[in-house]
This record gives sequence, C-alpha cells and structure tokens, in this order.
Amino acid sequence: FLLPDVAVLDPRMTLRLPPQLTAATAMDAMTHAIEAFICLSKNPLSDAYATAAIRRIADHLLPVLRTPSDAQGRLELSLAATMAGIAFSNSMVGLVHALGHSVGAVARVPHGVCMNVLLPFALEFNLPARREAIGELLLPLGGPDVYASTPAERRAETTIARLRALRDELHAHTGLPRTLGETRQVRRDQLPEIARLSVDDGALLMNPLDVDVDQALTLLERAF
Repeated sequence: FLLPDVAVLDPRMTLRLPPQLTAATAMDAMTHAIEAFICLSKNPLSDAYATAAIRRIADHLLPVLRTPSDAQGRLELSLAATMAGIAFSNSMVGLVHALGHSVGAVARVPHGVCMNVLLPFALEFNLPARREAIGELLLPLGGPDVYASTPAERRAETTIARLRALRDELHAHTGLPRTLGETRQVRRDQLPEIARLSVDDGALLMNPLDVDVDQALTLLERAF
C-alpha cells in the first residue's frame, strides 16, 4: 500500500537543495540501484532500471553540483532516483542498507550519508559472491570506453575504485563524509551495538553472502 501509482518529477522542487543533501540523496539512489543489481532477487526488470539509474547519476551528479541551477541535470537525478526506487522495489537491497539503517538508528546519521560511507566496503565484502555483477556495473558507471579497456578480471575492483573516486570528489565539493569518523556523529564504542542491530535487519535477507556480528563489526571498523 506504500507503493505509489504516480511520481511527479519537477526539478524546480530541488533547485535550492543544499549541495551536501544533493550529493547524499544521489548516493542513496546510487546505492538503491547497485544493491538491486547484486542482491539475490535481482531480475531482468530490476537490472534494467538499476543500470539506467546508475548511468544517470554518474553522468549528472557532479555537473549539477558545479552548476546548481541546472534544471535538466536535476531532472535527470530525479529520474535516476525514481528508477532506482523501481529497481529495488522489484528486487531488494542488502548489506549497505542493513548497516546504514543501524548506523542511523544508533548515531542519528542521515541515511544518504550512511549509504555514501558504507557502499564500497559492503561491495568489497560481497566480491566473492558477486564479482561478475559488480564488474558489469563498470559499464553504466564508467562508460563504454572505460569498460572495454579494463580487463574482465579487474572490472569489479575498478568499479569500487571509481565509486571511491566519486566519493572523494563529493567530499571535495560538499564535505560529504567518506568514513564513519568523518560524520563526527559515530563513536567507535557504538560499533558493536550497530553490528548487532545490523545482522537482524531484514535487508540482509537478499544479500549475496550471510553476515555475522563479527564480520559486520570488522566492516564497520574498516569504515570508521
């Protein structure tokens, strides 16, 4: 009953969105799309929407931050967010969201900030089960030239590296945190509680790999 019948996308509603919120909400959509593409219930429909969303965010996020009045660019980001929502509503999310929900609950970190921080660490964790799928994401994320020039066995790592480079650029433009420590809201002594909450989160049901408390805590320590 919470799924909308209609989405009205009007870029005028986002023209005054502050830079860091623009970046954080875009990276939330990016995470929706990426997790939809690698989760256990991925399917051709969710894949199509996810890759289209990733390509739009990769193409338009930084230009919008450089030119905040770019209404067409903001419309493309709104389309991407909608497509990413359709993608994960037809599949699921995974470890990034399980951890992010718990970080938000314990430390009150905004959800988009959590997604931006945790995304590459969770992708590295899922590499053993989803190397090929993560590598496929290099095409919408980096474009055909980058994809074609990258050896198949290196595409997954290159995808994660490009996401880290994007996070560095977003940090330079807006101050968007890249680590839990940079949020200045998460304390290291909170990490065990966050790890315990994460493993009971429903988002883990469709994660490619099972996650126990010790693994969640190790990942959070790396992200700190």
